[in-house]
Amino acid sequence: LLSNYSKAYSEDKRKWGVEWDIRLNDFFGVEGLYSHITNESFTTLALRGYSNPLRSSGIPILSTLELGATYITDRDKTTKSTTPDLEGDVNPYNFFHDQEGLSAFGLDVGITFLNTSFVRSTFSLQWAHMPKIKDDDLDAYVEENDLSYKAGSGFSAGVDFTFNFVANVFSLGAKLNYLDFTQNFSPQFFDLAFEQNKTAKIIQMLNTNDQAGWYGSLTGQILHKIILRGSLLLPNDISINNPSVVNIEAQAPQIGNIVISGRYYKGNLTDLGDAFKLEGAVASLRTGYLINAYVVVGMDYYRTFAKNENGDYTFVDQYTPYVSFRYPL
Repeated sequence: LLSNYSKAYSEDKRKWGVEWDIRLNDFFGVEGLYSHITNESFTTLALRGYSNPLRSSGIPILSTLELGATYITDRDKTTKSTTPDLEGDVNPYNFFHDQEGLSAFGLDVGITFLNTSFVRSTFSLQWAHMPKIKDDDLDAYVEENDLSYKAGSGFSAGVDFTFNFVANVFSLGAKLNYLDFTQNFSPQFFDLAFEQNKTAKIIQMLNTNDQAGWYGSLTGQILHKIILRGSLLLPNDISINNPSVVNIEAQAPQIGNIVISGRYYKGNLTDLGDAFKLEGAVASLRTGYLINAYVVVGMDYYRTFAKNENGDYTFVDQYTPYVSFRYPL
């Protein structure tokens, strides 16, 4: 449901949010995020509770079992900025869900079936459901465009492997998930493209058909300090309503108290050959300073790319300060 998410992509939609991952004990934890702290409305809230019920049992393999439940809702009523939808019409970016909002929920289970000094492998299952959005403007759009709209669901099954080489100096991780979803369901619905234009994302979801596809990622790291990660969401039949998504992240080694990381994101892809064409892409750079073991302060830099009427690339730059608190429990 939620992947490659970011709430910061343009200067006119600056947001302050919070995210967390709190492990309450050996058996239970809660992770989540809230996208924008504002008195204008209730914005995106994502919660996932997870549990390791057999952690202390000592039973091989079964003791690694993890169960999770996710709930996401967005009741954004802020309309301070308007952006064009997929048909070129200009509507508030939350035009189709500003009455009762939208929500989704899911369940997941994972188990580690192989764990040695050289390789670790996990098998996981996920199921997610998006109830029908209740909104008069959305109902009118569906009727006007003769669309069929109902609740949608999706399912995924996958494995991931982590290989350790040369006494853990270098490791390589690989993940592959098979996806199967119904009409009116978009895998990874809550992503950066959702925050860019929520109206357009809902229209895209309205036009999805029963579909299957794949999600894969590769991660390489050296001494747990230099990290490079890439992922690809690839529907079997790529289209404007079932697009592909490319995401690349990199982390440089810590220099003194300074940490640096970067990211490249390109969504709404209908042709993989356009994955690294700049139009519609978002690049970011995060720099931080570790005040102590628990507090990091820094700056996020974002650059978005678009073409002007002359066919030349134009850039929109944004600088956003951040504060991060880390406390192991």
